[in-house]
This record gives sequence, structure tokens and C-alpha cells, in this order.
Amino acid sequence: MSPESFQMNKQRAVDYMNLRPRIFIIDQYAGWDPRFQIKTRVISTRPYHALFMKQMLIRGEQEQINKDFAKGPDFTIINSGEFVAG
Repeated sequence: MSPESFQMNKQRAVDYMNLRPRIFIIDQYAGWDPRFQIKTRVISTRPYHALFMKQMLIRGEQEQINKDFAKGPDFTIINSGEFVAG
């Protein structure tokens, strides 16, 4: 996939998500060792995907997550569910 095609599909997926009545956002950490953890944000249109990722990633205290994610995540996963990429 060319970079242009990727950007086009990404924008279309984001536009699709903006039309959904509800989306799910999970902010947690990937990696067990705090020295190497990656701040990860998961954005999903399906609740079961958000729940799955909530179990897969490391949970932090809400106060710490608010502090760490104030400037945004290190990595973002976008799962727009039913959207068909073209």
C-alpha cells in the first residue's frame, strides 16, 4: 500500500468513525516493565474490541493515565469495525 493510499483510507476510516453514534477509547500501556512501557490509545467502534484490548494492555491508575496521556499517546490503534477499506 502506498503512503497516499494509506492516508486516504485512514481519513475515510476516521470520517466513518465520526458518523458512529458511539465510539470506545481505551488509554493504557503496552509492556509490563514501566521503563519500557508504550502509552497506547485504542479507538474502536465495537465494544468487544475495546474490551479485548482493555484485557490485553496494562491498566494504570486513572490519575497516572491522565498525567501520562496529557500530551497524547505514543501509539494509536484505530479499529473502525464495519468500514470497508477501498
